Amino acid sequence: MPGTRTATFRNINNMRTMQIPPEAALIALIVHRIINNKKKICELLNSGKIGWLKFKELIAYHELAPFAYLALKEFDSLLPRDIYALLRNSYYCDLARCEHFWQEFLCISAAFKRAQIKILPIKGIALLEDLYSRYPIRPMIDIDLLVEEKEIPTAEKILNDLSYRKNFREGEEKYWREKQIHFAFHKKEGKANFPVELHWALDFKRKGCFALPELWERVRTIEADGRLIRLLSPEDTLFSLALHGRRFGKTLCLKNVYDAVLLLNKYAGSFDWDYCLEMSKKYELNSVLFFMLCQVRLLSDKNIPERAWKELRVSKFKRAVIRWFIEKNTFSPNIDRRGKGLYLTNHFLLYDTFQEPAAYIFNIPKEQFAKYYGLSPYDRKTGLLYRFKLLYIPLRQIIDCFKRGNQYKGIEPELNEEKNKAKNLAAIRAWGWSMYPNIRDGDYLILKKKRLRIGDIVCFKDECGKNVVHRVIKLNKHNLVTKGDNSSNPDPPIENKKVVGVVVGVKREDKIWNVKGKYLYGYFYFLSRVTILARRMAKKFILWVQDFGFYSKIVKYIFRSSNIEIEKAVEVDDFYFIKAGIDSKEAGWAKISKKDFSVSGLYVKINYRKLGIEQRLLEEKEVLSHGKKTKV
Repeated sequence: MPGTRTATFRNINNMRTMQIPPEAALIALIVHRIINNKKKICELLNSGKIGWLKFKELIAYHELAPFAYLALKEFDSLLPRDIYALLRNSYYCDLARCEHFWQEFLCISAAFKRAQIKILPIKGIALLEDLYSRYPIRPMIDIDLLVEEKEIPTAEKILNDLSYRKNFREGEEKYWREKQIHFAFHKKEGKANFPVELHWALDFKRKGCFALPELWERVRTIEADGRLIRLLSPEDTLFSLALHGRRFGKTLCLKNVYDAVLLLNKYAGSFDWDYCLEMSKKYELNSVLFFMLCQVRLLSDKNIPERAWKELRVSKFKRAVIRWFIEKNTFSPNIDRRGKGLYLTNHFLLYDTFQEPAAYIFNIPKEQFAKYYGLSPYDRKTGLLYRFKLLYIPLRQIIDCFKRGNQYKGIEPELNEEKNKAKNLAAIRAWGWSMYPNIRDGDYLILKKKRLRIGDIVCFKDECGKNVVHRVIKLNKHNLVTKGDNSSNPDPPIENKKVVGVVVGVKREDKIWNVKGKYLYGYFYFLSRVTILARRMAKKFILWVQDFGFYSKIVKYIFRSSNIEIEKAVEVDDFYFIKAGIDSKEAGWAKISKKDFSVSGLYVKINYRKLGIEQRLLEEKEVLSHGKKTKV
């Protein structure tokens, strides 16, 4: 049961206890920097409860693979080989990339110094020497630089002299100047690529001005590799991390939280909370700063002054919602695929007013719009959808809610029982058509032990001990009533303890789908009679049309270059299963009894009728029966 796979994680700041899966608890330990506490990590790895597929997804989303390698490398014997190899490769790749980027930044910095132009590294490149000097492995994809807006033309010329070329990504300079806060540059030397982003602000212009212009008066200088490097103050660095997460919609990514934890630990004695509170009030950054501090407090041992919590102007209701949002979603399954919905939701939590996120969504930059929906930023289709975005955004949200996903991709139903058992899953093959169209004859079903609800498809043992897969339509404490989606009448009541598991996924044609039809066939099961009748009448009408001669000619012309493929017979229980396909797509099947080699089931998809698939399946059946009888 799910309860057996959860771990309790309580931080030391007396926030409420979280029940999280063991793979999330392992990541929490990594972020929590309890690297010296080997006992906790060892106990968790030895428990055998960690879902490594989920761990890999979470570690990729939170961009913590190189840090995980540092924490877990001495436990390599307890890690799966592929996981250990992934963490190790990520560590050395990030180590090499950071070194290349740092040396290139030193060259750029020297060029700006000669031109007497102030330049500040921000985000990843700035943190390498400040926070990651011992382990320079902070994941990053480009070099981010900040200059004053009036110095942009001179800065562009300096980068051009260094062989960098501006990359508008098929857009126009006007768009990047008005809708963004940076220009992108790129240089290639041999096999090395150096992407650079030249920023003139930390956030989009709000109410006619940019936030935090005071940062230029608070610049500090550190010595790195024998050179003096200008950096943002620790307070402005914290703001830059929070604002960057808000702009790109990855506020839940723990990489930035890890940065903030290290920053607050290093400058604990000198951190200027008065400045942070004053700037939060002046530029309406209370919510985004509170969000970042909640993540730090939840996932680290860093004590934040009570004064900072009290003086941030965030209502009690919003504080509670932010804490709930972080606890619920930071380690949620499929967080990467749920990014769109979370992106819209957290925007309303990260601004101090309701109007600003609404206005941002209304006026979202085309590049962000295209990136969010996986579109090409500058083609005609994207331009049309962007023009009607107020209709497209809610419509796309509705479509995504009902779209079938691949939540259980990578599961091997019949091939790897040990892996499935470790993931608290099981798999069976379905036979029959009582659950059509949600489950078809021959589908693999992925089962999971979980709490039963009306509308769930469950697998249970009947009186003969055989597996039956039907949908729950009534449920009480001791028993339940089920019914097939394609059946008119319900089954007799059964005891809850006879349920083997709940169907959470269906594998068909090498794809895995989430099960559907919960409301129509579960909560509104009385409508299923109408649905079944309508479907049968439609099928009869289609079959009637297909009996005309012209239909056969049309079908044969459409599929004239297609080949009918008959797969080798598969032995299952008390019958043989033969599949037919056209162009690698399932077209039909036949079930042959082992006892007398009679045809116990024959099915061909409606759109493939009149192509002779039935005859080919029957011919294969004759070959099979002749071969088996001869062998006997």
